[in-house]
Amino acid sequence: MAPGHASAPRDLRCAAVVVVGGGPVGLSCALFLRQQGVPVFVLEASTEPALDMRASTFHPPTLDMLEADGVAAELMRQGTPVPRWQYRMHESGESIVFDMSSVAAFTRHPFRLQCEQWRLVRAVADRLTRDDDATLLMGARVTGLSTDGPGVCLEYSIGADARTIRADYVIAADGAGSTMRSLLNLPFEGDTYLTRSITVVLDCPFERYLPSLLPVNYCWTEDDRFSLMRVGELWRTGYSPRRGQSVEEALSNEYIAAHVQRVAGGNAEYRVVHKAAYTVHRRLLEHFRKGRVLFAGDAAHLNSPSGGMGMNSGIHDAYVLAGSVAAVLRGEPDQRLDDYDVQRHQVARDDIQQAADRHHNLHREIEPVQRRANWDHLKHVAADPTRMMEYLLGSSMIRPLLRYGVAPIPLRQGRGQPFISGESS
Repeated sequence: MAPGHASAPRDLRCAAVVVVGGGPVGLSCALFLRQQGVPVFVLEASTEPALDMRASTFHPPTLDMLEADGVAAELMRQGTPVPRWQYRMHESGESIVFDMSSVAAFTRHPFRLQCEQWRLVRAVADRLTRDDDATLLMGARVTGLSTDGPGVCLEYSIGADARTIRADYVIAADGAGSTMRSLLNLPFEGDTYLTRSITVVLDCPFERYLPSLLPVNYCWTEDDRFSLMRVGELWRTGYSPRRGQSVEEALSNEYIAAHVQRVAGGNAEYRVVHKAAYTVHRRLLEHFRKGRVLFAGDAAHLNSPSGGMGMNSGIHDAYVLAGSVAAVLRGEPDQRLDDYDVQRHQVARDDIQQAADRHHNLHREIEPVQRRANWDHLKHVAADPTRMMEYLLGSSMIRPLLRYGVAPIPLRQGRGQPFISGESS
């Protein structure tokens, strides 16, 4: 038993599945399990859902997965659908536009959706708290675990109360600093990018100053780059500290003011709603399964935020994992969980991390000759309908789902009528 609270547990509960982590991935996994008739118990260390603005992009297959229970529709009412997005030369206004309708044959949502991740957390939490077979405990910190016997015994605390719960399976979706990963002493191999990622959320009518803007814009300047994305009535801009500039300087009000005026052409009215700097990692667990503990999302793999693949790939993990766990609980072979491990590990390594690296390097390239070559390549891709479709199947994260037979379509069955993830319809 890993070290925990010295006092005796107040109670012992039993559950088919315990999900550790109440962020986008953990709650999505709990929702997918409930859609297949599996009771769930969620432990979240925070005392209330975090208003986290880190992720804001929902790709088409993610919306397909969230369509059941009306979650995707609720997000679309609150966010900004993006049927077309662009790369843009800021000084000249030259642009390369990618049209999401080219992947309409593969998804029910042929667009990106820009919507803050906290809105997903709030929508799913609301549904789970109204479900008699779902328990969501906030302020519940996991402190120890034992994998002896037929199941997993978790120790957790709420304030000064020490408690214990036993589960058939535990899903670790507790993020980059995963407690579950630490309790199992699992190495998280990889490295850290040299550049930090900065996000600033602004109340500023950029569309008034730059009429050629689309809701999503990857902008290149002569010697730098930034992104500009519409989220509801606000705009998110992303950039990195310039060479020789500290993170503190890049986050200062003075630099943000200069950045806004440089983007808008001067004299722009604006208000800073949120600002943050993030360290960017590229890490991967060797296995996403350790006995009856299964890992998903940032607890299992980390990648550059370029391309918006982090939260989405974690929700895809949750979708596949929920189907696999539900199938095993129904009596299918335990091999389904090994298949999840192999499949999602390969996707994280060979698709998500590779694609995120390409986006990261593409957006940060400032050498003039290579940058022009990159621009000409993107222009060539966007001019050819077949090439554009292939490009968007990758950037929208549809291709790896198709490769493994995970149809990017909604769960159509009601509760108690399990859907087996991994089977095409």
